[in-house]
Amino acid sequence: MDGVQNLNETRKKKARPCDRCRTKKRRCDGEHPCSYCVQHEHQCTYQQKAMKRVSTASRYVHSLETRLQSAEALLRESNVVPSPSPPSSADSPPAPVQGSGMSVIIRVIRRLNTPLLVPRPDDLSPAELSESLQSLSINNPSDEGFQGKSSQAMLIKAVVDLKSQAIPPATSRSGVSPHSKPWCINPWDDVPPRPNYDFPNEALMLSLISNFFSHVNVFLPILHRPTFERSFKANQHLHDDGFARTLLLICALGARCADDPHVEHPGTRNTNGWKWFSQVQLTVYRQPTLYDLQCYCLAAQFLDRASGLRAAWTLVGVGLRLGQDLGAHRAKNIGLRSLTPEQELERRTYWALVLLDAQYCAALGRSIGIQAHDFDLDPPVQCDDEYWEATTLNAAFRQPLAKPSLVDYFACQLTLNRVLSFTLKCLYCNNRMKVTVGMTGREEEEKVVMELDSALNTWADSVPAHLRWDPSRETDIFFDQSAALSLNYYLARIFIHRPLIPAIRPAANPSGVPSLTICNNAARACSRIAELHHRRRPHNPLIFGQTAVFTAGIVLLLNIWGGKRTGRAYEADLADAHRCINVLRAQKESTPTTGPLVDTLEQLMKVDRAPVGPKESHKAPPHLSGVDVGATPSSGLNLSNPLPWPVYDPVLETADEATKWLNPKTQHLRSEPLGYLETVAPGIPPSFPLPFPNSFFFNPSLLPDDISDFDTKTQMGMDTAALWSAAPTGFEASGWDLYLNSMTSSSGIGSF
Repeated sequence: MDGVQNLNETRKKKARPCDRCRTKKRRCDGEHPCSYCVQHEHQCTYQQKAMKRVSTASRYVHSLETRLQSAEALLRESNVVPSPSPPSSADSPPAPVQGSGMSVIIRVIRRLNTPLLVPRPDDLSPAELSESLQSLSINNPSDEGFQGKSSQAMLIKAVVDLKSQAIPPATSRSGVSPHSKPWCINPWDDVPPRPNYDFPNEALMLSLISNFFSHVNVFLPILHRPTFERSFKANQHLHDDGFARTLLLICALGARCADDPHVEHPGTRNTNGWKWFSQVQLTVYRQPTLYDLQCYCLAAQFLDRASGLRAAWTLVGVGLRLGQDLGAHRAKNIGLRSLTPEQELERRTYWALVLLDAQYCAALGRSIGIQAHDFDLDPPVQCDDEYWEATTLNAAFRQPLAKPSLVDYFACQLTLNRVLSFTLKCLYCNNRMKVTVGMTGREEEEKVVMELDSALNTWADSVPAHLRWDPSRETDIFFDQSAALSLNYYLARIFIHRPLIPAIRPAANPSGVPSLTICNNAARACSRIAELHHRRRPHNPLIFGQTAVFTAGIVLLLNIWGGKRTGRAYEADLADAHRCINVLRAQKESTPTTGPLVDTLEQLMKVDRAPVGPKESHKAPPHLSGVDVGATPSSGLNLSNPLPWPVYDPVLETADEATKWLNPKTQHLRSEPLGYLETVAPGIPPSFPLPFPNSFFFNPSLLPDDISDFDTKTQMGMDTAALWSAAPTGFEASGWDLYLNSMTSSSGIGSF
């Protein structure tokens, strides 16, 4: 038995080459020593382990596994595929795929400031559908309007195209079949007869038209003034119902900006324009036209100023649907050379409805009516009215390079609206949506907030110089537009950072506290810009200004409630809150919808849970009346100097803590107006870069001695966070009434 075993070992040993022959890859006889080593006087060894022979198929599978592991590692590093998680129990819901949804969200946010994509040829096919359907022998007096890709009409179009290829046009039958029954319209679908409109007298009408184009159309340019004035001079409103309704709504909106007793309804107050607005009948039964689209946009703006956001929000939703029926939401293969004024107005009107929808939804805490992926119309042409028509010196729709356009504000506001809309979609959606996209934890939410904040900074860098906030700007229109744009910028900043405020993390990682500071700084800037604008333009309320000023007042009051504030910091925030109240109160006559907002802020001032500071700190600045708004608050803020436009330093995202505190770009803060200097609360590390040149984290010792403690006594703790978490997210007075009742009952103050 032992002999057989030794024989097998000898055979096995001879079956493998020695170490040197294996290295040289030559034949070896397997002896010990082998003949090659003996001949060349080498040391013959058999110490290397024999490699396991694998087949070609096994090697191929092994290479695929290696490549797959490398790909998975790269995907994990790019946050696309989540790390393997332990299996869950059968009764627990499946774990959401976090990486894929988050990566899509981040990519979309980073493209918010990029130009809109050019539509592909298949996106333009629905616009050509109506022409193809005209060849059908269908006697239908009603037009079905725009037909999308999933409609049955697209199948009919395919059949018509195939039929035209298979059968020559000369041999195809035309006309209506004698057995076909003509389609008819139901009585309730019939268009009502034209009413007898009561227009204002010509002199008053011209004044109201001028008010509209000077105070309303400069923000939402949905009408071309030269074309409109030509139609008005031709008395088109006497026989064209669509133009007549548009003219009445223009008079109604112009009356909101007029100080004339002839624009009020007899025997009532705050009814400017109602007698013309009430004559307009908005219907959805007839085939929509451009006039219908403009009427819904104008009517929503009137109700926003005169009645409230709820009715305006409803009309905007109907207008968006009518625009889809008209096909205004889809791109058309039209260049500047073939663009007509009517096509440009249709494009601008639908963009205006999209903008109003997002603003109203943000204020009311509701879902966006139409998402960005549901429309692909071209952006508006940034060209003033006088350059729409071709001349001997200039082509049509060509704005001179040396002249800033009044439509630049509209274009900037639309880009800012993309950031705001995606903020509402990501941060203010329900939990089911967050689970679907993988935003299930605080870390994912912080990533989204940082990306949105970066997108907002990118937008701010793209704003042209004539629209950056400057209180000393000479042109009144650009002054109004820059103020409105600045207020909406800071409002978007508050919307982005507010979700991080309620759930404050432990003290070791207080990532939510800088968001609270950012919201407070944005609110202070809003209050001061609103007051400066009202000083100069007391009879020109800004578009969307109510939401920004009211939100700023709420942020300041919640900060006063939750923080233990004394001294100048308390006085400054209290003075800023009074600014918001006074600006809104001054607009109650022209915009009655500000009345409930003023009442809400005043009631919140009564429920003051902050420690009482110096006696003079409770003295509010005098109410705004006209241009003179009284003395500057006692905090010593210099409001005559321009508030610098926010810029962003991306280096702060990756710099170490010491570099953030001693950033050279913040050294100029010592020369800034003292009223615009803010510091972060003491003890809070600068873990999040504040994107304001006047609000960067910096060492308080760098400031002059008299203001180095301006905000050092501020403690933004759990009290403020708790108040934020309980505050309503919407803009309706009913929600704030419930909140106020709960606050008064919890603080021991009687109901009001």
